[in-house]
Amino acid sequence: MKRESIATKNLLVLILSFLPFIAGIGYSVLNSPERSYFSEAINMAGSQRMRTMLIANYAQQLNAAATGLNSKEAQQEISAVLSDEIDIYRRFAAALRYGDESLGLIPNHVPEIRDELIRIDQEIEAYIRNGLLLLQNPAETDYVRDIIASAMNLKDEFHLITALFQQGNDTMIERQRRIDLGLISFAFFITILGVVLTRKIKKQEENLLIASEEALAANEAKSLFLANMSHEIRTPLNGVIGFTELLSDTELSPVQKQYVESANVSGHILLGIINDILDFSKIEAGMMSLDVVKTDLIELAESSVEIIRFSADKKKLEVLLNFGGDIPRYAWIDPVRLKQILANLLGNAVKFTEEGEVELRVSFEKYDEERSKLRFDVRDTGTGITEEDQKKLFKAFSQGDPSTTRKYGGTGLGLIISQMIAEKMGSSIMLSSTAGKGSVFSFELLTRTEQGATPEKKDFSHIRSVLVADDNFNNRSILDAMLWAKKITPVVCASGTEAIRLLKSGNKFDVFLCDYHMPEFDGLQTIQLIREEFGNTLPVILLHSSSDEVHISKFCKDYHVAGRLTKPVKSKDLFERMLAILPGTLPGTEKVETAELKPFVSKGSAVEGTVLIAEDNMMNMRMITATMRRFFPNIRVIEAVNGAQAVQLTEKLNPDLILMDIQMPEIDGNEAAKIIRRNESEKGRVNGVPIVALTAGALKEDQTKAVEAGMDAFLTKPVDTNKLCFVIGSFLFPEEAM
Repeated sequence: MKRESIATKNLLVLILSFLPFIAGIGYSVLNSPERSYFSEAINMAGSQRMRTMLIANYAQQLNAAATGLNSKEAQQEISAVLSDEIDIYRRFAAALRYGDESLGLIPNHVPEIRDELIRIDQEIEAYIRNGLLLLQNPAETDYVRDIIASAMNLKDEFHLITALFQQGNDTMIERQRRIDLGLISFAFFITILGVVLTRKIKKQEENLLIASEEALAANEAKSLFLANMSHEIRTPLNGVIGFTELLSDTELSPVQKQYVESANVSGHILLGIINDILDFSKIEAGMMSLDVVKTDLIELAESSVEIIRFSADKKKLEVLLNFGGDIPRYAWIDPVRLKQILANLLGNAVKFTEEGEVELRVSFEKYDEERSKLRFDVRDTGTGITEEDQKKLFKAFSQGDPSTTRKYGGTGLGLIISQMIAEKMGSSIMLSSTAGKGSVFSFELLTRTEQGATPEKKDFSHIRSVLVADDNFNNRSILDAMLWAKKITPVVCASGTEAIRLLKSGNKFDVFLCDYHMPEFDGLQTIQLIREEFGNTLPVILLHSSSDEVHISKFCKDYHVAGRLTKPVKSKDLFERMLAILPGTLPGTEKVETAELKPFVSKGSAVEGTVLIAEDNMMNMRMITATMRRFFPNIRVIEAVNGAQAVQLTEKLNPDLILMDIQMPEIDGNEAAKIIRRNESEKGRVNGVPIVALTAGALKEDQTKAVEAGMDAFLTKPVDTNKLCFVIGSFLFPEEAM
């Protein structure tokens, strides 16, 4: 009887222990409609806030298309999109106030939110009405002005409404949390009465752990979203970077090679930004970390200027790159972040400059034995910024003059992001500007620097005097300083007429540096007159913009131009070109440079084996296959378009290496790797086939999951050619990788 009594008591305690959880489940079920209501309402109100600004944006685009030279087809496309957005906007506004069963939204039951919606009802109607009127008369600028004014106000109103819905949701969650806490406390108290029921206590702890995991479900959903977004962004970017790298190694004209290199550099900058934006841990922590490495400062500045060269050429702007003093070769900085700042400042300078020049000047001041204070100045001759507008400049979503948004576009985020990066580096962006006279954006970095190895001294004794003709004063000054640094005497002039006069006066020069774009006589006319007057004895180097390449190629051949350099002129390129002009060398010959070999290229033909590529994106498949066939011609490539096919081909063909994409249909990469490893284990294979993960995931957990699945290495997308070659060479030819 005693045992039965204990059993009865234990059963009673067990039943009582479960009562709070049953009550909690019932309470959650009863409150699920309210929770769903708040969730849908928060999403919808936030969507209205974004759509408000989106409609204003489309309105501006439609008005610009109607008043510009855009085709009717372009106007019709924008009109169709704007019309659809207005219809959705009207429906969502009505749903927030009256409910909409098809959208999963019940009628509004929160008084203060209902009052707020009633208060802005007329402004919403006016906003929609102006949008419809603009659709009827796209060229009417007054409608656009009214739409923008309403949008700025309604954006804030819907932000307030979203906050009110969130407050109601938080109140509901807090109320349920207190009830859940009371129920759990009651359950714990009852459970103590049955101390002997330790197994039930353990079960209770497991239930609490499950409840905690459910509370983190929202964060896990956000992680999944970031991972998916990373994949969607990186996949096309992988093609951009990969194919431009492959294209750069093909036979291209100089101008085509510049285009490809600029596209590739821009792709890498975008990749660097995406890597940080989509890094889940940094977003959660609300912080940004710097990756400080030893960086070639001169190369970084040159590649930063390269990004804006073509947009500057289109506007016929002079682009200057000026290194002040004996600048250190290396600096310990974050190259991606520093290039992001420079690209943004240079891009803005080109955007807001209609004529004149844009200059990047890098100078330094020695601070102590190891460190220097680097200074970066981006100067333009553009519109300039008034003192009043300068106060708005470093605020998010803000531009100095609102009319610049309509004329130049942009979100207004660029400068504030650059300022935040500069502050993280211990600096701050400074501005000096006068309206109508241009601007100078500057910042300084205190960091460790190194001069680098002393470059091999070249013999310039055969070049004693150089004639420079360029109408731009700053460009003449830069060339003058470059030549003096090599102990070459420069004679500078501002026009072709003056250059011809100097030659007629009997002055002797070893080289003539001639700018293409000059007043009176341009560079081609000047060279033609010199050849007619003095023959082909004077070696000429023509300075031009990249967009001029097609126009001058034949002329340079016909008039024996010894070399051509695109502006801004890099010191290294200038002197390499001049070194090619040796005594006795006929003008018109150009130095042919040998491209630097990539890792394993010289021994790529010795690498053999079968490589299975599992990739569902055909663009990525073609890019990886083309890279492998170029550097490893004797490798056999097998293609699989999903994880299931990868498993089947591995069993059938026994490849020497597998490149496995993570996100694939049917069976993903991780699951496919697990199946392959399980099959190998069942067959008693100790050394399995090497599997290298290919992923566009932004999360650090992706690498951990790949390793747990049985992967041997990990490559992130966009796939770097050097890393891909190294991985293939390492696994298929290990002794060469040492």
